[in-house]
Amino acid sequence: MSEVFNIIEAYPNLTLAQQSKLKAIYIGRLFNSSYTTVIEIIKFQKNEQEKKTLIAGLRKIISERMDLQSISEVRQESRWMVLKIKHGLSCE
Repeated sequence: MSEVFNIIEAYPNLTLAQQSKLKAIYIGRLFNSSYTTVIEIIKFQKNEQEKKTLIAGLRKIISERMDLQSISEVRQESRWMVLKIKHGLSCE
């Protein structure tokens, strides 16, 4: 996720609003897609420590790289999970 955000942020012809929208589209797909979602990946971790480590990494990226505008543009069915991770709530 961090690498995709690096590419989006480095693209010279994108405005901040366009970057925000692309991040929202990308993260929305990660949290709710026809393929394996982030939630399923979290559930498949071997133990609670691995789950906590993965969630902490997601929280760091979301907190540092997504502003409120980006999060507000995430598709509605995914936005609640992005906000839960950002604010440290349980993902169960």
